[in-house]
Amino acid sequence: MDTCKNLRMLILGLLPILALVFLTNLYAEDASPLKAQFKEIRETSFGTYGIYTITNVGQRDIDDVILYLYLKDKNGDTLSSMAVTDSTPGLVWLRAGESSEQGVPLDRYKAARVLLETNPDEGNFVIEVKNMTFMNQ
Repeated sequence: MDTCKNLRMLILGLLPILALVFLTNLYAEDASPLKAQFKEIRETSFGTYGIYTITNVGQRDIDDVILYLYLKDKNGDTLSSMAVTDSTPGLVWLRAGESSEQGVPLDRYKAARVLLETNPDEGNFVIEVKNMTFMNQ
């Protein structure tokens, strides 16, 4: 009987916290206003990359940023990845509505290159946001 009472008290104690988390997420700005679209495979001086156009579809400029970019296959396995960081003082990384080209390396990742060469729509490009600062306009 005491176990049921303790469980009920625990649930009642967690309800306000869960409601607050729900409301915070409901009214928060999109945590990742970045959308990506495959563009091409490009040879650069650093090697071969699968290039994606990343667009800031949010309403505010993005300043300091740390992103992890992943190219995953249809099973969710990571084929290639890259980190993007920018915290240059005085410079905005990506203005609202603008785009940037970012890529994932393909030289040592044969499966990633084959996927992008044969069927890029089958791949899943994931942007994981570690840090993003929004500029007030």
